[in-house]
Amino acid sequence: MIKHPELWRRIETFDIDGGSRPDVPFAARLADENEWSRAFAERVILEYKRYVYLAMTQGRPVCPSDQVDEAWHLHLTYTRSYWGRFCKEALGRELHHEPTRGGADENGKHWQMYEATLAAYRAAFGTEP
Repeated sequence: MIKHPELWRRIETFDIDGGSRPDVPFAARLADENEWSRAFAERVILEYKRYVYLAMTQGRPVCPSDQVDEAWHLHLTYTRSYWGRFCKEALGRELHHEPTRGGADENGKHWQMYEATLAAYRAAFGTEP
């Protein structure tokens, strides 16, 4: 169940390309760089937006899937879109990407956090990720 509908509306409707259509749209670049179909890349972008909603509303760290992390990494390189518009306008604050420290302990923590993220996803969106 979406508990912050206005925030979700701003995230869901956010246009990563920002109306200034680049030569290679974000979804096309995401697909090309990961050897995905364009349709799969579009789905990953939706999942990325859902992840961001969870990151903004859970009150604790959440963990993205590998595919969502790829979308997030790419979006971070679109600095005007990510920092200038997405964080500032859609989210209303910064959302930083924090790498893990690596190692077995971090890996175990990562998987526990990911399982909690999946549960939060099901509760918020009423569907399987």
